Amino acid sequence: LPAQDAVFLTNGDRLVGTVQTEKLHLQTPYARIELDAVKLAGISWRNEPLGRAAVVSVLGDRFSGRLEEDAIDFALVNGTMMSCLVLSASVCNRPLSCS
Repeated sequence: LPAQDAVFLTNGDRLVGTVQTEKLHLQTPYARIELDAVKLAGISWRNEPLGRAAVVSVLGDRFSGRLEEDAIDFALVNGTMMSCLVLSASVCNRPLSCS
């Protein structure tokens, strides 16, 4: 079975599938960073101030800033395509997740 991504919503629901968004854009205090979604281990909004995200790459690099995307495209394991609103998510982890 292929590894699956997981999105944990603020209401407690967990979505399992694959992130379809190819690039994400993070505005940090220093620069705007374009990130390849496949190279991310996780994104967390849970412990960040409103509107900010913490991003961790598969290599362990950590960035913090405002994610410019309002939603992340996601394919559920049953094939259903959806857009997951960033404001409704608390964590998005890849199979190689960071803790």
